[in-house]
Amino acid sequence: MTNREWWELSEEFLRYLGALSVEYPGLETPEAKFVLDNAAEAAAGAVSYAAYYPYESFNVFLNYVNFGMSYEAGASGEPARIAADEWLGAFCLMVLAGTAERHREALNFARQSPQADRTGCPTAELINGLMAYVLGDMGDDDADYPPSTEQKLAAIDAALARVHASADETWQSCPVRGDFTALLAVRALAAGVLLPLLPLALAALACRREGWLPAVDTDYLPYGVGHRFRGSGAVGFGARSREPR
Repeated sequence: MTNREWWELSEEFLRYLGALSVEYPGLETPEAKFVLDNAAEAAAGAVSYAAYYPYESFNVFLNYVNFGMSYEAGASGEPARIAADEWLGAFCLMVLAGTAERHREALNFARQSPQADRTGCPTAELINGLMAYVLGDMGDDDADYPPSTEQKLAAIDAALARVHASADETWQSCPVRGDFTALLAVRALAAGVLLPLLPLALAALACRREGWLPAVDTDYLPYGVGHRFRGSGAVGFGARSREPR
């Protein structure tokens, strides 16, 4: 299996998770957690393949279907490339499943192809911003770790500045922040997925890390996904006052 097959398998899990959300909008069930975890792990398989194959050994295993693959260093085959939207989708899934830190090396190696020669591109700079904020990766091996809040903000500001500079160089108007966020949400919805990953991941990060509650009360922000399935009844992500079902 290549990164393509692992990504397609992740999408299958996501479709099933979307189907579960119709019956259980809050996705607060053990089955939903199991499916999300395996969607994230299959996506991590795609990232790991792009990061390591055929130079390093690595393993991918999905406990939902009791299936896995082992890859040996030096195997015959060509290195793979992962698209920016697939990298971002995988990253968001790992954030929601709480496994981004475990896969930080693979994420760092795999980001090279979607970011190649794309300095100032909003998608490429979004990768930089997410790596800085979530994993404390400043893109500099000599940088302090863990970085301070000020250093993270500086890295994100630098990414935004590169987007503006690129827009100025190409005589394009740079999208305002709200329009860019809306475009990302529309892009996720246009893909035909009931669970748009980037808005969900950003909302989960805001809730888990900063303690910010959503401005709306809706099951389109599933409580279970936002809180890593800690149980119901709490006030928080996607739930103002939710009683156990």
